Parts: sequence; structure tokens; C-alpha cells
Amino acid sequence: MKKETGKKCSFNYLLDIITNAFTETIKIINKYLNDKKKSVIVKVIIRILCCLLILAILKIPFIVLGTLGEGIIYLLGTTFREILSCIWTSTVSYTYYILSLIVLVKVIYDMSKRKEYKLEIKGSSKKGNNLYYAIQVILKIIIAISLIPLLLTDLMLFAIVGMLICFLTHGIIIIGPMIMVIGLIIMITISLSYISDIVFFDKGGDK
Repeated sequence: MKKETGKKCSFNYLLDIITNAFTETIKIINKYLNDKKKSVIVKVIIRILCCLLILAILKIPFIVLGTLGEGIIYLLGTTFREILSCIWTSTVSYTYYILSLIVLVKVIYDMSKRKEYKLEIKGSSKKGNNLYYAIQVILKIIIAISLIPLLLTDLMLFAIVGMLICFLTHGIIIIGPMIMVIGLIIMITISLSYISDIVFFDKGGDK
């Protein structure tokens, strides 16, 4: 009895369970791949999962960039370092989030145009195309809503620039924050322009 309990608690027993589960999953996937209609669904799911995996890996440079920028702002010791640091990290995080949505839109559009990913719903390929198109529209709406905080941040930075200019007219010179704020305005404005062009005006995103 003790030996059986020890076996169940062992690492090799746990490894056996995982191996068997993985083997059964491969068998099920292979079974679906042999069916022409079901194989398309499996391919679509695998492609999207691979896309999400790559996006998860690509998040690492954004984390490094956010931390590095925050460190530089605090190192310079500017007057508005806490506000600027918050804006910087939020902007970097938002940029990654919106970039991920854009990539998903492009991936889904690409799948809708390729024969090997042509979905058939109840025997109709038109319904499959409509599903792809509906997903693209939903993602675009999410992107549009997500751009609102960036737009508001840009307007707030313009207000900060106006405030700093007022300081200058009263003899208070704050060069460091002025350069950082202008830099953030340029970065956010370019990002907004690029995202708008690639998502809402690019022919590649149409049906």
C-alpha cells in the first residue's frame, strides 16, 4: 500500500500522466486533421495560438523599454518625473496592447484570403468569410476605443507644454521636462497617426 502511494506521489508518475495526456491530444488533433472540414478549424486555432505565443515573447522588449525609460526619467530628476514616468510606462504598455490587436487584425485578414484557412459554416464559405470579417470589425472597434486614452494623454501633454511656456514667460526655466514632454508628444502623435493609417485606412484591413 505504501509503495502504491509513493508511486502516485512520484515525479515519474506525474510525468506519465502529462505524457499520456499530450499523446492523446496529438491523436485527437491528428484525427481532426484527417478530416478536411475539421482540419481547417484546427489550423486556424493553431495559427492564432502561435500568434499569441509570439506576441507574448515580443512583450519582453516593451517591458525592458518601459523600465529603462522610467529609470532615465528618475535619473534626470526632473520636476514632473512621477507624472512623466507614469505617462511613459502607460504609453509603452498601451502601444504593446494596440500593436497586438493590430497584428491579430492582420493575421485574421490574411487567413480570410488564403484557401487553407477557408472556413465553411453549415456548408457555406460565405458565412465563414463573414465570421472573419466580423472578428476584424470587433477588433477595430476595440482598437478605436483603446486609442481614446492615448488621444487624451496627447492633449494633456499639450496642456503641460502650455503651462511650461507660461513658466518661461515668468522667468522660470525648466528645460528638461520641456524636452521630455515634447518628445512624448511626438512619439504619441506619430503612433496615433500610424495606427490610424494601418488599421482604418489601409486596404489590407478591408473585407
